[in-house]
Amino acid sequence: CGYLVRFYYAPQDDAPTLLIHGTADDQVSTLESQELVSALKVAGVVTRLDMPMAVGHDRGELLAPAIWQGVVAYIEQQLLGQQSGGGLSRFVSTPPATYIDPVALDFGGTEYELYPTLVRGPETFASYRIYLPPGYAQNPDKRYPVIYFIHGRSVDSKRSVDAGYVARVDAAIRSGVMPPAIVVLPQGLNRGWYLDTEDGERVMESVLIRDLIPYIDARYRTVATREARVIEGHSMGGYGALHLAFKYPQLFAAVTGNSAALIEEVTDGVGSQAFWESQHPATLARQNLAAVSQMNIRIIVGTEDGLIVGCEKLANDLTAMGITNSFIPVAGSPHNIDQLLQYEDFDRMAIYGELFQNFR
Repeated sequence: CGYLVRFYYAPQDDAPTLLIHGTADDQVSTLESQELVSALKVAGVVTRLDMPMAVGHDRGELLAPAIWQGVVAYIEQQLLGQQSGGGLSRFVSTPPATYIDPVALDFGGTEYELYPTLVRGPETFASYRIYLPPGYAQNPDKRYPVIYFIHGRSVDSKRSVDAGYVARVDAAIRSGVMPPAIVVLPQGLNRGWYLDTEDGERVMESVLIRDLIPYIDARYRTVATREARVIEGHSMGGYGALHLAFKYPQLFAAVTGNSAALIEEVTDGVGSQAFWESQHPATLARQNLAAVSQMNIRIIVGTEDGLIVGCEKLANDLTAMGITNSFIPVAGSPHNIDQLLQYEDFDRMAIYGELFQNFR
């Protein structure tokens, strides 16, 4: 009954609160805990929601050793006064110019894999993590839609797993909010905004479009059509998702830019200012107006995020072009993806129930 607090009583001086809700809980919807953590955060309470993958309602499952270690760590952190600030997840940044996450680890319900990057030359590879939905192995004739989620600057493909994005997908699938889908988490360069640089030295855009997507469609049982493929990203990855979707609208039915880093001045040595402006999502949307107008577009950003100005400007620019889009400010949220997900008072996965309804 603790979730009733969200309606009545969430004072700022409440004790730090840890919520644990398994993604496979078939007794109480995970949406209850997602709404509660949002209400507590907006009220200023130090709180966190952990959603262990494939764990049900049973107390024995919820108190498994791995989960209990997290509980103990959280209690010790709070009692010792070592607040984690805005961030929640543990992650190790990879070097800025590597296409491969050196931590070759399966975790959080994902598998770690390498794929050849032919656009970079022979014997070159990049890495990705992949979430395969419940029933994938047991239904060899079924094909699945795909969500690509690209990470921000100075982090890596582990970030969105550890931040809880994949857990939210898993919970939405298990509760019937959305049909089963594959999630691909590419390792991107930690600079460059997912563009091919003007001088051709870095080709992250081409690696994703020309190498990764065909590889995923060939190796896994995907529905290899535009209607069954979407892209999301956070921060630099939010920019990258919008850039890729608007430049290649024939490949994606929908795009979500989370806290998109839509900065105006050229950065990271990608090229000239003129080149930078030519690659901006607004420029690409204008160039591909008819196709982009057919996409489902979301821009999600926290009200305490300094990037909200650029995000709102893009939303307004798209509207001025006649392109329908959803601009979703998340009350109280700062920039990082951990917090954005936990401050959200809506089910971000419900859109995939609509977009993928033909693939149930």
